[in-house]
Amino acid sequence: MLPNLGLPNPPYYVPEAWAALVDTQNQGLTVYVPSIDPYFIGFTAPDVGGGGPTDNSTNYFAPLGNMTIGPGFVFEGEFYVIAGDSTLARQIIYQLHQSLTISDIFAPFENIDQPAGSTLGGVTPVTGWAFDDVKVATVEILIDGVADGAADYGSSRPDVRTVYPSSPTNVGFSYSLDTTKYANGPHILSVRATDTSGNVALAPLDPIVILN
Repeated sequence: MLPNLGLPNPPYYVPEAWAALVDTQNQGLTVYVPSIDPYFIGFTAPDVGGGGPTDNSTNYFAPLGNMTIGPGFVFEGEFYVIAGDSTLARQIIYQLHQSLTISDIFAPFENIDQPAGSTLGGVTPVTGWAFDDVKVATVEILIDGVADGAADYGSSRPDVRTVYPSSPTNVGFSYSLDTTKYANGPHILSVRATDTSGNVALAPLDPIVILN
């Protein structure tokens, strides 16, 4: 069962890909999402009146997946909601896990660490990390939506695993961006990480100014 996750909603590592909201007798609702990355988010907001069986407190939790939504996007997946005792629900989940064919439908998690500034010139390093629930295939650096090239991927980043326990250690990437190939002025820098199933993640678009 999930602890009190607090606010704001931090990702909480759930290695069995299920979570339950239950009372003191372990009765409640269990949610199992076979294909999800092993992280949930959520919060508990108690009623200002002090709680109780008739208060207006709010409990929320949800699987945390990563995907890129574009034109024509279609999302298909499975989830299970099991009512009753959470111990019995866990047994049902184990039986489901043995019988289901689980598709890889979520994209990698990724982040850009550098460049730190918005004005770039010359050859500028682009660094960051990316990991997937299966495996990252490529990490590309994009300028104005067009791939400039593929980054070197697989350097050690134990700090990422500290925050995301399911992450492998060697998830860092690096790239040398030659800004002289582009006209001076505003551009958009981004990173595209693709896993071995073809799921694509785009890092948030980063406005930059090239000045050479």
